[in-house]
Amino acid sequence: MRKFKVEYGYAFSGGIEEYDVIEMLAENKLDLLKKVRRRFKELCYDDRDLVEWIESGDNWDREVDDEFLLGLIDDDIYSSFGSFGLLLAEDIYFDCVELK
Repeated sequence: MRKFKVEYGYAFSGGIEEYDVIEMLAENKLDLLKKVRRRFKELCYDDRDLVEWIESGDNWDREVDDEFLLGLIDDDIYSSFGSFGLLLAEDIYFDCVELK
């Protein structure tokens, strides 16, 4: 298991309102994303809303499988700092970094 620091909060036009910073254990980024979705169910879109948000509602039969979820891991946000983001809802951000 690898240890990750997860900072999460509400993003708005004036900046970011941080909720909390926690540590989570996960096998990899995909496993971490799944655990974050389970733990913060009330902050994240459910499967149907997630597909609608990402794909503009054109693919209602799209399954939220591992391939779909991998597309929600944003490695480009802070890649130079070794961190990455999870795109799980429109106004909620999850910034993650693997702890060594």
